[in-house]
Amino acid sequence: IHSGPGRAEEADPKLEGKPVSQWVQQLRSENRGLQLRAAMALAEAPEPLRPAIVPKFLPVLHSDRENNKLVAAQVLGEYGPAARSAAPELLPLLKGTQFERNRAAAAKALGQILKDAAPSEEVEKVTQALIDALEDNYSDVCRKAVTACGMIGPAAKAVIPHLPRRLGVSALPSYRRRWRRSA
Repeated sequence: IHSGPGRAEEADPKLEGKPVSQWVQQLRSENRGLQLRAAMALAEAPEPLRPAIVPKFLPVLHSDRENNKLVAAQVLGEYGPAARSAAPELLPLLKGTQFERNRAAAAKALGQILKDAAPSEEVEKVTQALIDALEDNYSDVCRKAVTACGMIGPAAKAVIPHLPRRLGVSALPSYRRRWRRSA
């Protein structure tokens, strides 16, 4: 994994000898093996390169192929806070007619990206979207939304009143303790 000193290479850094743009193109492959290989290479990109790679991913989140959206959300989640610019692009995946695994992956990625985030308007918007996701018919989406709020931490405390209705009262005390300690 390296990036070269030239301007063209800085604009399109290389991973394992291949430009990032080629890995992103491969991520859209219908060949699942090639797609997974690209996802692994991109997920393992060195942290200093990740903020430059994120914008190259955003078009993949708008793909017509549901599997492309899933893989892109998973890789962006692996980037954590370095992918913060992608948070608004992940919000639409929490709703709509997408496959439930895409909604779950988007929720998880949002939690990873906003992990321990300070309160902000953006975090409030994401938290509200995750609260809305608690009404999803698929339990995995609900679980990932709750986990994402837990990863975000005290800035997502608006979720607390919504937990008993969806999860049952037994889940509430542990979340309250975590957020009190963190506040």
